[in-house]
Amino acid sequence: MKDFLQTDRLEILFSYQEAVDLHPNMYQFLEDSSYNEEMFFLTYTTLKSILTDLFFKDDKVILLINKYPLCNKNKTDKILHKIVKNIREITLSEQTFDYLNDDIDTYLRLQIETTYSNIKWKQLILSLINQDFPDRQPQFKTKNSFKTPDIYIISPTIDTMIHIYDDRGYIIYSDDKMKIKQLIK
Repeated sequence: MKDFLQTDRLEILFSYQEAVDLHPNMYQFLEDSSYNEEMFFLTYTTLKSILTDLFFKDDKVILLINKYPLCNKNKTDKILHKIVKNIREITLSEQTFDYLNDDIDTYLRLQIETTYSNIKWKQLILSLINQDFPDRQPQFKTKNSFKTPDIYIISPTIDTMIHIYDDRGYIIYSDDKMKIKQLIK
């Protein structure tokens, strides 16, 4: 298995990657400035389908969460309760990396190992696609961070990783180019 806590550049751990624009002809807002709920629904259902194709019910899942704290004082991690059903059924590891912003800061990578059935998938997907829209819920809190967390979802069974960056799309990584093509369809 790949060691996800040893590098800050996850993409180098895989031979292939492909960025997918989910709905290039749809915009998040309608002409009357209201949300395009059809686009958000299609985004959610597409991502849920991809994750269902990536995992079986009892498969092992690794979540990598890059958190960007403003300071290191906050030791409680509320993000876990938001996306994991049973905290006692996870294995948690962490690593700090340098993050080059205006100054050198650090970020924290959490590695959570659990089963597919222990993830709150709806909460996770909706929080990721809502992150650029402060009045849409659910969301990850960013009160003590300088940006929203980056979350990578890994299937160690088929050695594939997906990064849902927001409502527009995702990047899929694998050592198997055909696996990427199958998942993108």
